[in-house]
Amino acid sequence: MSIPFRLNLFKQIEIYQDLMEIDKKFQEQLICSDIKNKFYKNSPLWFFEKKILYWVYTKHKNLGSPIHVHQFTLKEQTYRYIQAKNLDELTEDFNEKWPIMEKNLEDVNATYEEVKNIDIRKVFGNLVTKGLAKFFKKNEDNYNNINQENCDGILITERGLEYAKMIYRLYDFRDSNKSYKKIKGVKRILELKCWSIIKYTAIITIAWLIIIGSVFLFFNILIHKILELITK
Repeated sequence: MSIPFRLNLFKQIEIYQDLMEIDKKFQEQLICSDIKNKFYKNSPLWFFEKKILYWVYTKHKNLGSPIHVHQFTLKEQTYRYIQAKNLDELTEDFNEKWPIMEKNLEDVNATYEEVKNIDIRKVFGNLVTKGLAKFFKKNEDNYNNINQENCDGILITERGLEYAKMIYRLYDFRDSNKSYKKIKGVKRILELKCWSIIKYTAIITIAWLIIIGSVFLFFNILIHKILELITK
């Protein structure tokens, strides 16, 4: 029988604790945003970063290829089309790309309105800052010349793949709850599976008990040896 993870157990615990910390910070930011009445372009974006990483593990077929900005960018004329279905407002180029864009949104469980009201470049920038991706720009080999504003997209790093795998194992898609109600258009979110919390809480508790027990045993043996030397 194969084990459910290939990641080292300590690496799993490290990533789990980091994800819990990021989730906690995101919820705090969401509350603060609610109080200050700042949403949409200024709202915290971790919920969408998780969607990208989940998609990377489950549906990104070529992990060596970049994720482009245009895959998740809806221009104003696009949004008008979505609402009015007015084909006269669209270019031929858009008509060709629309089915691909529509599939991308479906794959990440995002709505048109949701993507319209977030800045995908900020999402990509956050993933880069966390060390989960690096910026990509076509025909540009000097990484120092690429930034959030001029990049064509991102490439997921090895660390990003590890986080993507853990997000896939730990989270499930569920209907958006009331804490997300003012981030416009969000209908599906990634929430922790109940068993994930129980499992990793148990693992961490057992790990601490083993460490404490090992330290206690070490000092017990050390004291015993010292007493033997004294009594000789």
